[in-house]
Amino acid sequence: MSHRLGISGRIASFFQAAQITPLLALVAFLLGVFAVLVTPREEEPQINVPMFDIMVPFYGAAPKEIEKHVVEVGERKLWEIPGVEYIYSVAYPNFAMFTVRFKVGTPPETAANLIYTKTLDNKDVFPRGAGEPLIKFRAIDDVPILALTLWGQGKDDYALRRVAAKIQTEINSVGNVSETRIIGGHKRQFIVHFDPASIARHRLTPMMLAGIIKMSNSSLPAGHYNKGDSMLLAETDAFIRSAEDLRNIVVGVYDGHPVKLSEVADISDGPDEEERSVTMVQGPASPSKAAPAQAVTLSVAKRRGANATMVARDILAKIETMKGREIPDGVNVTVTRNYGETAKAKSDE
Repeated sequence: MSHRLGISGRIASFFQAAQITPLLALVAFLLGVFAVLVTPREEEPQINVPMFDIMVPFYGAAPKEIEKHVVEVGERKLWEIPGVEYIYSVAYPNFAMFTVRFKVGTPPETAANLIYTKTLDNKDVFPRGAGEPLIKFRAIDDVPILALTLWGQGKDDYALRRVAAKIQTEINSVGNVSETRIIGGHKRQFIVHFDPASIARHRLTPMMLAGIIKMSNSSLPAGHYNKGDSMLLAETDAFIRSAEDLRNIVVGVYDGHPVKLSEVADISDGPDEEERSVTMVQGPASPSKAAPAQAVTLSVAKRRGANATMVARDILAKIETMKGREIPDGVNVTVTRNYGETAKAKSDE
């Protein structure tokens, strides 16, 4: 008994007998392999969720005053923006912070245009004394894909931060790196402690000294120099590079003699006084039983659409070439986050 084949049956019968079928299967297999190899691995979903931080300074005001005169007024205006889904606001001493989140799928360019237009057009609604609003764009790509923690027994966070700064400069040259940030440690800073009695004796004031120091640490144009068919621009090189440069700044004249900054103040070169710290603690599964140590973390974010696995691999390869040079002996670099590796593991699975 014979059965008449339908459309699907005739198509299947054709490919069962056709010699091109194995070739098509091979091409489909190769296309699948190619897609797996070239598709970017992502740990975070690549969706448009535009988010903005808006900081409005209001120096000298208490949180309750800022909440009443800045936060409440600002929220009313921000809710007028179409497409806004959430607004979070916090009143701190001296400033207010707004976080505005748009609906999923809103184009970032459209959201940025709406935020900037609304904020700048309504600066006059804030009370007198409020400063210029500062707007920062946030996106899913701002999440770091790689975190490198620098630590070493006997190394303080001031020295570790200086090593991290050198690594940061090198990593910024790696392709598809968008933002790097150093977390923890103390920055290098010149600290000037004025001597009130000496200042009064030389007829100076702290405000005068602060202005002189600021002017001495700036580069200014000093004309040009013509040489044949070319012209060279000249500028004063007055940047302060050491504590000794700071000590030798002339801040005034008293009794016919120049007065140096070292005569009216104590200058030190060392870490700043801000409180921020990172501690490296070895877990139970770690083969190393080292004691907790001061540390500094360097976080790295990638550009939108870049392959997290490839970016992380290139950065780690760069780190290996820096060991023994920018990274001195005794400084350990531990990978405490690697979204490129976890994304590859999920993709391979």
